[in-house]
Amino acid sequence: DFIKSQGNKKLKLLLFLRRLTIQEQPVIVVNLYNMTVHNWSDDLCPTLAQNNANIERVVLQFAALTDDQVVQLSKALMDNTNVNYLQLNRNKIGVKGTRAIAILLLKNETIKTVDLSHNKIGNEGAMAVASYLP
Repeated sequence: DFIKSQGNKKLKLLLFLRRLTIQEQPVIVVNLYNMTVHNWSDDLCPTLAQNNANIERVVLQFAALTDDQVVQLSKALMDNTNVNYLQLNRNKIGVKGTRAIAILLLKNETIKTVDLSHNKIGNEGAMAVASYLP
């Protein structure tokens, strides 16, 4: 797994995302576990916004995600019809990021599972998500 290897993480991420755009076989999972590259969302979000059919699951566990990055991610996934699973646990997501996810879930019916465990969403964030559930 390229993410677990040592070296220039930013370059490896860019090469991986480039490979996604030209690959014919589905990758299914983009696993950026413990990937704390500064501004990774500038590279990943455009790929997700392209509605790449090769990506069905996005794992961003321990990625040090902030609310602003989750807002970017949510916007990128708004019209995506392939991603059905988001693993966002163990990050720095608060109420603002949780609200963005809630709005995403309202608009995007493809995403069926979102893991927000071990974040700082609090009662207000939980209520935001709950308010968008059917």
